[in-house]
Parts: sequence; C-alpha cells; structure tokens
Amino acid sequence: MDPISLIVAALVSGIAAGAKDTASEMIGDGYRKMKSVLGRHLASDKAQATLVEHAEDPETYDKPLRKLLKESGADRDPELLEIATKLLAEADPTGAIRSKYAIAHAEQCAIGDGATVNIGIPTRRD
Repeated sequence: MDPISLIVAALVSGIAAGAKDTASEMIGDGYRKMKSVLGRHLASDKAQATLVEHAEDPETYDKPLRKLLKESGADRDPELLEIATKLLAEADPTGAIRSKYAIAHAEQCAIGDGATVNIGIPTRRD
C-alpha cells in the first residue's frame, strides 16, 4: 500500500471504529495522535476544512485530501506513517479496509461488500 493510501485508510478506519461503541481506547488515542501529527502538515484553514469534509464524505473528498497529503509531504513523514500503520492494524485487524480494493490476477471478480461468487473450475480437455 502506498503511503498516501495508508494514511487515508487509517483515517477512514479510525473514524469508522470511533463510531462504534466498542472502539478501544487505543484506537481513539491513535486516531487523535494521528490527527495531531497530520495537523503539522495540514495546518491551513483549507486543509483543515478538507479533513473535516473527508470525515463526513470520504468518497467526494478523497482526491482533494490525497492531493493535500502529497503536496504537504505527509506521505514522507516516518512518524505519521508509523502511527497510521499501528492505527490501521488496531482499527481494522481483519484487513477489510486495507485490502478492500486489492484485486490481482483476477479473471472473474465481484465488487462490493458481502458478494458471493461461485466459480466453476474448468475441466481439462485434451
């Protein structure tokens, strides 16, 4: 996963986990720490507004946030990347967010959550 995708995935998973009653203190602390470190890179009013808007509508504000992360150098901050990695591991232990769109070498696929795919295995014809 590239650094910007890691940061965005950690933000999304931190928000999603925080919305649940079962969110651990570690997730909440990690999310707050990440937002604090991210604030060093995204200090302008515009950048802060984009963060808030992304939390409310991640699909619409994904590209603007990614652009800000790249321009600010956040994707090259080792402390931020370490925090994002730990937060993502804690908030998304099954890897659902990290691998949701990772499709490789697929001849047949289904896109969406909870999809069921039945694939027949071709028999060998001589």
